[in-house]
Amino acid sequence: MTHFIRTTLFNGLDPRSVHSATVCELSNGHLLAVAYAFEFETSADTVLVASRFDGSRWSTPDVLLDLPGIAAGNPVLWSERPGHLQLYYVVLHGESWTDAVVCVQESSDDGRTWGTARVVHERHGLMTKTRPVRHQGRLLLPVYDERNWCSHVLIQEPGADDWQLYGDTTSRGKTIQPAIVPVSDGRLLMLSRSPRGAIHGSLSFNGGYSWTASQPTGLPNPNSGIELLCLSDGRLLLVFNPESVGRERLALACSADDGLSWSEPLLIEDSIGEFSYPYAIQASGGEVHLLYTEQRTHIVHLRIDPDELPRKIQSGHEPENR
Repeated sequence: MTHFIRTTLFNGLDPRSVHSATVCELSNGHLLAVAYAFEFETSADTVLVASRFDGSRWSTPDVLLDLPGIAAGNPVLWSERPGHLQLYYVVLHGESWTDAVVCVQESSDDGRTWGTARVVHERHGLMTKTRPVRHQGRLLLPVYDERNWCSHVLIQEPGADDWQLYGDTTSRGKTIQPAIVPVSDGRLLMLSRSPRGAIHGSLSFNGGYSWTASQPTGLPNPNSGIELLCLSDGRLLLVFNPESVGRERLALACSADDGLSWSEPLLIEDSIGEFSYPYAIQASGGEVHLLYTEQRTHIVHLRIDPDELPRKIQSGHEPENR
């Protein structure tokens, strides 16, 4: 792994634990990362923390959001034009994730200041984890229902302010934390976390309004978050825990055929403890930036040359619904 440049961020925070990092590229080519820090998940002392990367080091973290007595979590940064950022996250209206409500704030100055928080959808129990997708003019936000463990998508039509909930993927009780990418012929591919030992896959042929029944792939999953990214050369990058149980190992795999087959997993972590919740972007210069949680105490940042990503195909990973 000598070809991957590794740094860490959000070390030594108070509260001590940190998790679920997200990252985006800024107009000057620097990076902004956000995560949530907490004493324990859903604790009332939870804050969102932010750090900037100037190409060589991460800045001292700042508190971006602090709602006294109210927990927040699962931030998602997104930018589709220079300087303008959106930050999605959930706020708890109770004591568990089943009481979560999705909110969004916007910034027009690379995250130095933020506008007023808005509720994305009133339904309680909806959660974020992965980035939105602009597809056929519509904005799609992958979400999941913590109450019935089901993957969904929120869709905002062009020019609209509101969001509509679509696509339960018939996965009730099976999947959460969907990640969505566009693939050939206008289709959308959704891969989701599952407690059933394998990543689940689903397809949409109509822009995300409806989805095929979510089915297990041959890719293992220990009920842990995944990352799915479409690279500039058309390959798909998957970051996942390559086991059916445990989060001690984290791996990369690539697909050159829209997820029908995947490369041999390339291990980036293999040790005692937890490595989880990956989030990746490809910067304008081509470099891939991957963030993930290590031991719930800090976040790892890997800088990856896409030419160094695995290419050798391993058979047997086709979703059953293909």
